[in-house]
Amino acid sequence: MIRAAALLALVFALAPTCAAQTSSQSIRIAFLDFGNNPGGRRVADSLANAIVSESRTAPNAVEIQVRLIDRDWARAAALGAGYRGSLNLTLPEARDLGSAIGCDFFFTGKAETGQRSNGESESYAAIYLVSARTGKLALWERPSAQGKTAEDAEKNLLQELTAKDALYRYRKQIQRALEDEQAELMCWWTSMRRAKSFVSRSRVGRVTAWINRSSTR
Repeated sequence: MIRAAALLALVFALAPTCAAQTSSQSIRIAFLDFGNNPGGRRVADSLANAIVSESRTAPNAVEIQVRLIDRDWARAAALGAGYRGSLNLTLPEARDLGSAIGCDFFFTGKAETGQRSNGESESYAAIYLVSARTGKLALWERPSAQGKTAEDAEKNLLQELTAKDALYRYRKQIQRALEDEQAELMCWWTSMRRAKSFVSRSRVGRVTAWINRSSTR
């Protein structure tokens, strides 16, 4: 019963926080490098700066404000937690990584530029948006762009990634994930209340039966 009470207390503490974050819009976002190459770092830097900038100037259609975790700090914290760029994280690993960084959501992925058979270059980015609370994947996509040179291809990819509709999509997905997490938390809290009420009624019934048996002796 002590353990159940502690869990209920935690839910009471977290539920207002989750609701407040959805409405007061202070979400901590971390960006990890998109691969062990300069291009992957450039893509992550550009996307991080664009999301934060767009969050400051966007209309209230998506009611969250993004606060970026310092990129150097996020990189160091991830390395300290043993992260080496894997994109196949388990839920506990993703939660532990987010906790080490100190964020609500983090972006990770892979970005590369290569040569196509027709002689042109192609840049692509595999983008993963992960909830640090649940470890669940909130978004995955793989945009790509082509160009006559590697520089042109990367430039075209960055233009696609930082376009207003793409940035809106990322922020909207973060908001949706927050709302889903809040709904799951409240559902669990309701189930716990019902279970506690059932246990209480059962105990009352047993005590009443014991009293009745005692009075007939």
